[in-house]
Amino acid sequence: MEKEGGNWLPGSYAKQLAMAKVWLAILVIKSTAWKIETSDVDEFSVLINTADAAHIRMQNKGTRTAVDRANRDAAFAAMITKMRFFKNNYFNIPPRTAAEFVTLLLAP
Repeated sequence: MEKEGGNWLPGSYAKQLAMAKVWLAILVIKSTAWKIETSDVDEFSVLINTADAAHIRMQNKGTRTAVDRANRDAAFAAMITKMRFFKNNYFNIPPRTAAEFVTLLLAP
């Protein structure tokens, strides 16, 4: 069963990954204007790639293992932790505009 991490976070792994990829695309463009450290954006990119690879390994029911599941869960937990960091430190303070929230797939 997939876990939901709050009202703003989609419930499925695929949707969480899709949201993270949207955020990354926006952060690459807006990081300077929003005063986000490049190292944070780079780290987020690595976390997304790790979660994506782990998610792909879990798609094959014939070959996936309990280790694959643990790796997927750990990768998504790390990615979501970074998403919470961005949301709490850069999206809410200072608050983004309603249009920016919608672009980030968040409710204004």
